[in-house]
Amino acid sequence: MNPLVSIIINNYNYGRFLGDAIDSALQQTYQNKEVIVVDDGSKDHSMDILASFGNQIFALLKTNKGQASCFNVGFQICEGDIIIFLDADDYLRENTVEKAVELFEGNKVAKVHWRLSRVNEDGKVIGKSLPDSNLAEGDLKPQLIQFGPSQCGGPPNSPPTSGNAWSRHFLENIFPMPEKVFRGGADGYLFALAPLFGEIKKINEPLGFYRVHGRNNTVKSGYIHNYFDRFEECCNGLSHHLARQGVNIDPKSWPRDHWYHKVNAAMNLVKEKVDKGSSFILIDDSHWVTEKDFFGRTRIPFMERHGYYAGPPESDSEAINEIEKQKRLGAGYIVLPWSCYWYLDQFKEFEGYLRTHFPVIVQNELVKIYAL
Repeated sequence: MNPLVSIIINNYNYGRFLGDAIDSALQQTYQNKEVIVVDDGSKDHSMDILASFGNQIFALLKTNKGQASCFNVGFQICEGDIIIFLDADDYLRENTVEKAVELFEGNKVAKVHWRLSRVNEDGKVIGKSLPDSNLAEGDLKPQLIQFGPSQCGGPPNSPPTSGNAWSRHFLENIFPMPEKVFRGGADGYLFALAPLFGEIKKINEPLGFYRVHGRNNTVKSGYIHNYFDRFEECCNGLSHHLARQGVNIDPKSWPRDHWYHKVNAAMNLVKEKVDKGSSFILIDDSHWVTEKDFFGRTRIPFMERHGYYAGPPESDSEAINEIEKQKRLGAGYIVLPWSCYWYLDQFKEFEGYLRTHFPVIVQNELVKIYAL
């Protein structure tokens, strides 16, 4: 099997990273590929970067309408049997396409996904791969019908955009995707619908790089509420496509307990219990990717180096020293989301230090908050 693979890079003002993304697409060991860059009205030096690659790529320039618009335009002009949407601030390993192609079986597989290594702006690996929980796999349609988008897409079961390859058969059934709601987070719509059109297969190793930088939009102010609008659109789209397959379900019947719903509830507890104007240490392995200004409170990453997340501690003593350092610098609280409760099991001395030195002001299934 030697299917054509289309790598579609969506870019908006990421000129400083764009060259890495394009290079990674062109340097794939798999030869039967095309590289398309859809620029969403960039105002930076992205045009110079695109011009430097000449006819090695096909570049399409358009007015700014958001990520879903880039996906729609890119898919409309591509010819691949397998499609990878690559964010311009991310990049792939040389063998990514080769490994993904091996797992496609005609129309039986809707998507193949893999882990992504987190890197900083300079490409240095930081922290665990993304996601650090088990990747979804198999026939997820029954689960999707029962639980809706909460259980089958997005964190923690799937990597973001650059960690997925999609079958043309699947995309032809759902494109064009809605653009107004999905100016960002367009991958969520694909996560939600893919199990209706085939199996999901996983590759349990990092085959790409997810760049953590100041403009990542995971849960910035306002973004999470926009996510809820997108979630409802996913529910409506899922109900629509199920009806086309003869299964009628009211989209309002599905639970609203996705990862983002849980994060939002935890964030509300932080806003309630952490004094405005104060600072707090966020032990989240950079899962939340929040802004430094967290609703009028200063977020300090753990571990922190030069204002950025530097990966998890290597030992109990390093973790304890980091807390003491940040306390001396004025930190007033520690916030530990449920996704990082594993810290308390892995770092026993650190857990004892927290328990014996600082009162817990919130402790539930979503978050622990310690007062310093």
